[in-house]
Amino acid sequence: MKELDALGLYEETLVVMHSDHGWNLGEHGQWQKFTNWETGVRVPLIIRAPWLPKSANRKSSTLAELVDVYPTVVDLAGAAGPPDSDDLKLDGTSLGWVLRTESDEEEEEIERTGAAGKTAVLSQFGRCPLDKASNAWITNTSAMWMNNWCEFVDKSEIPWMGFSMRTKDWRYTEWAQWNGTSLTPHWGTNAGVELYDHRGDGGTDFDATENVNVAKQNAGVVAQLAKQLHALVAAGGQQH
Repeated sequence: MKELDALGLYEETLVVMHSDHGWNLGEHGQWQKFTNWETGVRVPLIIRAPWLPKSANRKSSTLAELVDVYPTVVDLAGAAGPPDSDDLKLDGTSLGWVLRTESDEEEEEIERTGAAGKTAVLSQFGRCPLDKASNAWITNTSAMWMNNWCEFVDKSEIPWMGFSMRTKDWRYTEWAQWNGTSLTPHWGTNAGVELYDHRGDGGTDFDATENVNVAKQNAGVVAQLAKQLHALVAAGGQQH
């Protein structure tokens, strides 16, 4: 920012800062990023558009994805939008409307009416539990915590894929069998379902949430979110 100021570009440069993934520092007994939990997939996102002074220092609780960054930059910079065709379709949507709102109340009203904003956002993480003795994938769901390492596994060979959907109130995750040929999930066979309650958690203490899987106690919520997740992935969300 000091360099932009020195170059005389401080008031006319759009700046976006984010990380590429979350990071566990001991939360849930985990290290690094190998989960679909909040600690692994939530990232900081800071946008500075000096020509929208009322956006300065505001915080937003709207749901956002990293695929939204590019269309947001195009929008806020006033650049020509990308071609909109079946062959070149963006997964993300602009967050410019958030920066243009002048209050939290205005932002909430826009979301309430459905004029802008998302009802859910996606993350995706593969799971490759390997039995080192037989060099075969573990299929026993009670042992799938072992040797989970997909970093050097081709996408066509990943056995399980975790699709996680975050709404305002819940995080819902399904670990579906992965079809390496079509690169799509087989929802009929899954290694587990997770549901975490985020109602009223404030979104600040990551170690206090997602410690208890409440899927069994909330069958109705699971059914509703499963339908929403499957539709979102079918619409192209598996590319996120």
